[in-house]
Amino acid sequence: MATSAAEPGASRSEQELIADCTCPVCQELFQHPQRLTACRHTFCKKCAKKMAAKTSNPMEEAAEMSFGLFGMFHHRERQTSAKEKPGSVCCPICRETSEKFEPDETIEYLVKVLQEMRHQSRCSGAESCLTEATLQCPCCDKRFCQSHHAAQLTALKDSGTALLKDLDSLLFEPDQNGDEKLKQLQSAMSESVEIESLLAEQLHRKFADFREQIGLCQSQLQSPLVPDEAERSVLLLDRAVLRQLTSNGASARLARLLPEAKSRAKRAQERWPERRLALQFDAVKMQYDFEGLLAQHASSAVFQSPYEGLPPMLTRVRQQNLSQKPWDIGILSNLEGIVCCDGAIKLRSSVGDSAGSAKELTGPLLVINAQCFPTKMLHVTDLEVKQVATITPKFNGEGMPGRMHIYNQRQLILTSDASRHRVTVFNLEGRTVTSFGEKGSEPRQFHSPLGLSAFGGQMFVVDAKNLRVQVFDMDNDYSCLALIKHDGFSNGLQSVLATDSSVFVVDRENSKMFVFNKANRQSVAPPLKLECQPFDVVADDHGNALVTLVREAKVLAVNRCGTKLKTFEFKETAEGRQQMPDDFPMMMMMPMLMANGCPPRMFHGLAFESGSRRLYIADLMRSCVVVAQL
Repeated sequence: MATSAAEPGASRSEQELIADCTCPVCQELFQHPQRLTACRHTFCKKCAKKMAAKTSNPMEEAAEMSFGLFGMFHHRERQTSAKEKPGSVCCPICRETSEKFEPDETIEYLVKVLQEMRHQSRCSGAESCLTEATLQCPCCDKRFCQSHHAAQLTALKDSGTALLKDLDSLLFEPDQNGDEKLKQLQSAMSESVEIESLLAEQLHRKFADFREQIGLCQSQLQSPLVPDEAERSVLLLDRAVLRQLTSNGASARLARLLPEAKSRAKRAQERWPERRLALQFDAVKMQYDFEGLLAQHASSAVFQSPYEGLPPMLTRVRQQNLSQKPWDIGILSNLEGIVCCDGAIKLRSSVGDSAGSAKELTGPLLVINAQCFPTKMLHVTDLEVKQVATITPKFNGEGMPGRMHIYNQRQLILTSDASRHRVTVFNLEGRTVTSFGEKGSEPRQFHSPLGLSAFGGQMFVVDAKNLRVQVFDMDNDYSCLALIKHDGFSNGLQSVLATDSSVFVVDRENSKMFVFNKANRQSVAPPLKLECQPFDVVADDHGNALVTLVREAKVLAVNRCGTKLKTFEFKETAEGRQQMPDDFPMMMMMPMLMANGCPPRMFHGLAFESGSRRLYIADLMRSCVVVAQL
């Protein structure tokens, strides 16, 4: 069956291919194309047979067609030339005669290519073809076939209309419940003034009572311990006699008097005991405990927590297995002036003659530090955890980043080396910006530095064995600004997070989290007891802290007042399981195997990507990065 060569809506290149595959006589696609040997014009086999039969009689006049642009033609009469041999064929296009036809394999191949393109571009009736821009229906030659996809196209239109209405509401219409919410806020404002006045009155009364008690204690302390005058006179006489007898050495008389004097003194002590102060007045602690209490109640008074209503299970988006065991993971979002050259991160200003081969990077990206630094590189991946580049830190001598933090504001990588008691700062090329520290307990000395964080030009470093967090001024040669300490710190301090107003510190040994005011470095709440050992802590887009709980495969959300907001669990799925690595130690394998024969999950490093609200979790035991959606 002949197929029409017409192709409505075809592109220019498609139209040119169709013209090359169309018979100039019948205007249909070539079927078994035949080519005249002399002029090499090509016709379909059916037309070639007709031409050969018609020109076999040299005395017969034929009406030949001459074709012009877009297939227009006209008839004209011709007389058979005397030079034409009997049985020869006259080409209707150029009037040249040929003795025979031969197959045109080139045109036949082009026809097959065109047919294959048409077959691939036909509408199959499947839902997926709606997403393909080149698909067409074989019945109507339209790109979206109404008969095959009527329901889908209707649903698509309805979805677009609904989205348009939502956008109009979002951009141009006020909140439908705005008036009611405004009334609630105004009422809350009035109530807050009343509560403030009530609290001020209560505080004034409490402190007035407190000052009255202090005054009573002062008057008591200024009065004699034994106020009874007769008893006091007897005790004073005993005192005078004992002083005389002890100085004169009158042992016999001293022996007789001593029991009676002891008895009288004991009765006086029992009647008038020693007055001891039980004053536990810590003004600073009272101030920040009160502030923390108020903040704890006020933090959720107006707007709900960003985790309110979220399910407690982490939704795994993907799991990317790695060749090394991931330890730390960070988000690299500031890529200004950064390119990839020969597989390595480079500053554009330092590329020089190699600028032509430099590749632009689009962020954000992930930076992964593997356990024990086996490749001597930090691995940079896209958000699908596919490697795009590497960073090779250039340590002065031996060294490795035990912990790592990406400081995007200044395009720096902060690292700590617990075994060498040093902190080293690199740029994104891996060049050393500064390196300092030695074993000790003085400022700028460390004993097992671990987690790091930076915010607003200040660097915070966990100094684990010294039971403190050191704060450094990055604008003043990394001088030590302050030390953050707490009586609850152990030598298992692991990580620190600095935000605009808070400092979060996690203690792995005690399974606790501490929250400090960033301005005065005072604790704002009692330590938060965690259900298991924490490891890393990062900030979300609301200033809350997200903490990995190592062996429970959980992520905990805590606000800046030290209040637990949500615990996200990770549910194991069949597709998330993997086989035990070949190098997994057998002595560790038996007690930790799960029922499916896989090692348990062990969450370590954590990164939060605010654009997609996804968590990137380094799973040490399974050598993979888990991507979970909040």
